[in-house]
Amino acid sequence: MTHLGRPAYVLAALLIVVPPADWINNVWPLQPASVAWRYASQGLFSTSVLSIALGMLLASAVAIAGRQLSVLRVLVVVEAMVAAVFVLAAVDFALNVVQLRGSSITNSATRATYDLGGIRVTAKYVATAFVLASLATATRRWLRGCRREPSRDATITSALVSEVVQRTRR
Repeated sequence: MTHLGRPAYVLAALLIVVPPADWINNVWPLQPASVAWRYASQGLFSTSVLSIALGMLLASAVAIAGRQLSVLRVLVVVEAMVAAVFVLAAVDFALNVVQLRGSSITNSATRATYDLGGIRVTAKYVATAFVLASLATATRRWLRGCRREPSRDATITSALVSEVVQRTRR
């Protein structure tokens, strides 16, 4: 994994950073006071949350394969924070849906489509938050397991030392 580590980290970073950058480019200028803008921009950003989660999964897998414990500790915190942000985004989006629905959607056919869209986007945020929280929890458990078991290098070193000691006694 040593040869694939750097390209995999670069790909993970691109999967995490590019979607929010594209989103900012698409929704500029920011208008957070407008309910319609918040609804549209959060709906647009929901198409990126799975890419971000996939990037974090890839980064965690590469760090686990390389036994890079400090990178994993950072990833656990970032994954948990992003999961919390996605939960807040889901709540905010649901509130925007309710507020916008009451003020501007009058046609029943349009309302049903609007409601399904709101449910779909909210579900994306919540599901991705659950996946990221699960990833953070699993990675944290893996880190705890590393503390309990002696490192593979230490085991190999002690076996090598034992072999040398036995040969010198002969």
